[in-house]
Amino acid sequence: MISGVKGAATHDTSAAAATPGASHSGPTATPSAKKKRALATRPSTPGPAQKLADLDGIGRPASMYQQVLDALAPRCTENRPRLTAIVTSTLEDLKKNGVDDEDGFSVLQHLEQPVPAGNPRVNCASVAAAYATLREGN
Repeated sequence: MISGVKGAATHDTSAAAATPGASHSGPTATPSAKKKRALATRPSTPGPAQKLADLDGIGRPASMYQQVLDALAPRCTENRPRLTAIVTSTLEDLKKNGVDDEDGFSVLQHLEQPVPAGNPRVNCASVAAAYATLREGN
């Protein structure tokens, strides 16, 4: 009996015994190290607010878009990525129909203003469509 544990000599729980090849020389990558390398080489996908900032391309910080998205998202049935797609398609529709004084941020703001806080959540795609119709009629 070693240090009060029966059978301690028969069960080697050292790192060398538990890790195959641990006695070999050379570096071995742990799964977490491999994952870190994979994440470091994978291009990051911009979030919804950054996508809208990039769409406008005027240097307005993505944090401004994020603030409006954060206020709007709990009021809508759509999630943030879907709201971003709605803003993008609404802006494209407006421009296609001759409305050139809008950008993604202004469409997002005009979408946020009429949507009430609280429940029930609103279909914000319908609100965006109504806004586009209103603007295109002027």
